[in-house]
Amino acid sequence: MLGLSLTGGGARGAYQAGAVKGIAEILADTGTGKNPFSYYAGISAGAINASFCAASAQNFGTTASQLYDLWANIEPEQVYRTDAASLGRIGFGWLRDVSLGSWVKKKLAKELLDASPLRELLCNNIDFSNIQRRIEAGALRGFTCSALGYGDQKVVSFVQGNGDYSHWQRPRRYSSEVEINAEHVLASCAIPLLFGPVKIGDEYYGDGTLRNTAPISPILHLGCNNVIFIGVRYIGPQEQHATAHPPTVAKVLGTIMNGLFFDTLDVDISRLEQINRLVDNNDARDAERRVNHLFIRPSKDITELAHEAASESLPTLVRHLLGGLGDTDDTSELASYLLFESAYTQKLLALGYADAMAKQQEVEAIYRSSQA
Repeated sequence: MLGLSLTGGGARGAYQAGAVKGIAEILADTGTGKNPFSYYAGISAGAINASFCAASAQNFGTTASQLYDLWANIEPEQVYRTDAASLGRIGFGWLRDVSLGSWVKKKLAKELLDASPLRELLCNNIDFSNIQRRIEAGALRGFTCSALGYGDQKVVSFVQGNGDYSHWQRPRRYSSEVEINAEHVLASCAIPLLFGPVKIGDEYYGDGTLRNTAPISPILHLGCNNVIFIGVRYIGPQEQHATAHPPTVAKVLGTIMNGLFFDTLDVDISRLEQINRLVDNNDARDAERRVNHLFIRPSKDITELAHEAASESLPTLVRHLLGGLGDTDDTSELASYLLFESAYTQKLLALGYADAMAKQQEVEAIYRSSQA
């Protein structure tokens, strides 16, 4: 069985959609059936892409094309409110809470942006009831997305599957069987500070990357041992700039976001590879513990693509807001999460597609392994 696991980071999720389209075209050439993936897992923006695929009743090629088109035509107004009234209300809330401090009992400041339009975007493009129908039809074995509970400070993996797996409970993470809907996905991609927490039941949840030291574990817990992971972090030579002045708020926030979204994934993948090496060097009876995997990640720095587009593509008021935190160079990291703008996402789609196609042999190999 083959699985697809997607992490995320706001608008960077467009990269994954491009890679998914490339994978679909590669696997179409192998003569694969309607859907090559039996498992899907998503965290943050990856939860949007994973739920889109898990809920689609179309063949995988059509699903991938539709997901690609969604990101190719997306606009900021479909994800967060950009009108002056909304941003003014949020700005006033922050100003009031910070300036008046303990004199104000009821706090207004919860987020920098109102992401309520994203709920409508999800409901208009994803039929979540299809997930259960596909499971019952045997077309899907499991789907999971993760979020952090702000109350108990634990990462919960919301799971919907065929029951052929064991639930897990760890000190900082656990599973919960539910019928996944838009609220679970919204919770998974509620980037702290940028987007407000999402209430499900009696708990408030935030982005699934928070405190998540094992982002690849949910799909493995479901029983999948052939997995394609798609990340959104570039690893390669980067130009170093000496800092003559203290870092701006935007620079600090960008650094925090970078570590929040990407560092744990790299560590977890390295841990998986180490386990595989131990299995390979051990008795053949341990072979079933091996997880065959393929990791697709950007071959170019996404932050640089965001820098090119930020000055023109961000909504005027949002650009003004970020401008108060730092100059264009310093805000590029933050902009790479907020640029839900087709001029930017189309570049990420093209990059993701090219990076997937460059791994055609590896994609074909892991698919064959999953069918053995």
